Amino acid sequence: MLPPTLRPELRLKWPNDLLHDRAKLAGILLESSGVAGAEVAWVAIGMGVNLATHPEGLEYKATSLAALGVSGVTPDDALTALDKAFEHWLGVWRGQQGFAAIREAWLKRAEGIGGPIVVRLSSGALEGIFESLAPDGALQLRLADGTLQLVSAGDVFFGPPAPGSAR
Repeated sequence: MLPPTLRPELRLKWPNDLLHDRAKLAGILLESSGVAGAEVAWVAIGMGVNLATHPEGLEYKATSLAALGVSGVTPDDALTALDKAFEHWLGVWRGQQGFAAIREAWLKRAEGIGGPIVVRLSSGALEGIFESLAPDGALQLRLADGTLQLVSAGDVFFGPPAPGSAR
């Protein structure tokens, strides 16, 4: 679906976005249910891909395949490509004992590792250096005092906050 020249430019933003030049091209949302300490009972996956257009004026810059010069991709084309990729990564998950192989591949494509980020939480914001991804998928954030903070959910902004920023 994507030309080979575009693929190396694609990066992943923790926890759920696909970026091109730090502009959001696609995102994923997961909902699940289970009992603490037990297996997950179910997972619902929602995905959005900006094929022909993209929103303007958001907190995050966005882009679309059409804006990147990839035209004529239909929703059916995108769904077929997503299905193939999902099947591949599910096979990696099942065939290589879980999340470790997924984590390794994700880290190779991660945007912002080693740089400053702000993570907006429901209870406020944390600032630090995006150190890595924990074995369970949590973001590892190195705070200014040297503490390693694990974040399992939040909204990531790259770079230090702007003076007077409310993020």
